[in-house]
Amino acid sequence: MKSVLAMVILAVLLALLPGCEDVVYRGYEEDSTPTGSGNTAGEDEFLLYLNYWNPDGNSPQIEFDSARTSAAVQVDTRLNSRYGQSGSGNTVRINLDNVSIADQQGCYEIQAIETEEFRGNAWHSTTEYVAYHEPVSAPAVVLALDVSASLGADFQRVKTHAKAFVRRVKILAPGAAIGIVDFAGEVHQLAPTADTSAVLAYIDGLLQGQFTALYAGMDAGITLLANSAGEGKALVTFTDGNDNNSPSHLTPAYLKERLESPDPGGRHIKSFTIGLQGRDGVDPEVLTALTSETGLAAFPETVGELGKVFEHFSRAVALSYHLTYVRNRQPIPENEKRAVRLRIAAAAR
Repeated sequence: MKSVLAMVILAVLLALLPGCEDVVYRGYEEDSTPTGSGNTAGEDEFLLYLNYWNPDGNSPQIEFDSARTSAAVQVDTRLNSRYGQSGSGNTVRINLDNVSIADQQGCYEIQAIETEEFRGNAWHSTTEYVAYHEPVSAPAVVLALDVSASLGADFQRVKTHAKAFVRRVKILAPGAAIGIVDFAGEVHQLAPTADTSAVLAYIDGLLQGQFTALYAGMDAGITLLANSAGEGKALVTFTDGNDNNSPSHLTPAYLKERLESPDPGGRHIKSFTIGLQGRDGVDPEVLTALTSETGLAAFPETVGELGKVFEHFSRAVALSYHLTYVRNRQPIPENEKRAVRLRIAAAAR
């Protein structure tokens, strides 16, 4: 009887607790929910669709079918003509860099990939054509932090969330190099480093200032990443207001162009943005536009929700993969493209 009474009291107390509204995310599609039919218990299944052709047997080409690919599969479709390719003997390899799987429910660790090809009005398993994955072991990550006075007493909690972000990225990707850009009226920076202690000490030493040079901060972060040697590159920007102190040439259009331009090694930067609502008034449209094609934007209403976003984005940044698709050198003309489907089994992290 006592145990039943205790359960009733607990249920009443839980019902009286204030609810926490969901964080608003941009960059996810409504159909991003996984199918739940992975190969093993606890896995979900995601689908990546490609069209493949190879006119002379030595010039493999692909294009992504974004309309049918699971929305949570984040692939930079700008790679249509810039993917890596290699091969020896009678095989060719298509290398897709910096692929990740993330949705509003979480981020996913790839477990296995099966390949299929569409023939005779049906999908058929292609055991002789395979796909495999390797984690991006040494990403370069820059965390751009608004340190303006408008954060008030919440500034210390923002620093705590930022340090937790750094620790989680390093747990999931021990080889990661992490840099910091802090901006208020001025912009300061720490170049990406694998020294976790140095990054945490830098965050501890951050001080608040007047004004918000948001665009200048993002510009500095992009430059740090462009000059880094990371296998994958990600910029995570946090602000609680709009830009009011950057040079006039630094506009959202200018930053977008920089984000869409590959670095000298042909790699693109994933851009994630976080706008803490209810402060000086963030602009969701601008921040969403400043995410990359494979990035995400989030708009938490409280500093407590902000911690959840930093946790989510740490996984989205760290759980990235190199995907390789292997075929033989059979010539396939462009007008006879082969529809290819990768069935990706992944587990939430």
